Amino acid sequence: FDVTEFSAGIHHLYTRFKDADGQWCLTNVSIFLKDNSPLPVTWLYFKGLLVGKDVLLNWATANEVNSEMFVVQRSFDGREFEDIGETKAHGGSQGASYEFIDRNVDVLISKVLYYRLKQIDRDVRFTYSNIERITVNINGDYNKTTVKVLPNPFSDQLSVVINSPLKSSSSDKVMIFSTDGRLLYQRALPAWVNNKAVGLPNLPSFAQGVYLLKVIIGGQEFNERIVRY
Repeated sequence: FDVTEFSAGIHHLYTRFKDADGQWCLTNVSIFLKDNSPLPVTWLYFKGLLVGKDVLLNWATANEVNSEMFVVQRSFDGREFEDIGETKAHGGSQGASYEFIDRNVDVLISKVLYYRLKQIDRDVRFTYSNIERITVNINGDYNKTTVKVLPNPFSDQLSVVINSPLKSSSSDKVMIFSTDGRLLYQRALPAWVNNKAVGLPNLPSFAQGVYLLKVIIGGQEFNERIVRY
């Protein structure tokens, strides 16, 4: 839709969807317009991922004309948000990608966390990104499980080493995603053995950069950031 047709003031766009747990969620993307000029940022994506005890947030833009900064916000209920950090915008018409890490979220003692971005431009106009819902596992066998990726950084070979009281099952698997959420590789792990390296054959030709490796064991997710050099 064309935001130049909107009147000055605050407008809200709501999107209803089901998350990975089958729960209905409602995202609210708020748009503040000082006048009828176009908004300064064109969003490409905003995604969050639990990596160990940290939450890794990634986002990218296609255009940042007149943009000043991004404020990272966190919520425990998806309604009331607080600022937890900020990142200066690159600005310009080329767009850019960003990363922010919310560390040690296990001490927050919350099973679910919500994140969003508040983008502010030099004229005090602002927009909100979509809301990312992150499930935090802080109890039980999850905390006794470790997943190592070897080597990391890697070139053309990868292995995972699992140490866990969880039992292997036919649904266990490993996946590799790009930072914008595209699935690039998937392999079943039906019979892994504790502390024994499991090679990942037939890897695609990854370009240099950062990727996200996800291992699913007994329905639990374990995420690691990997780097192709």
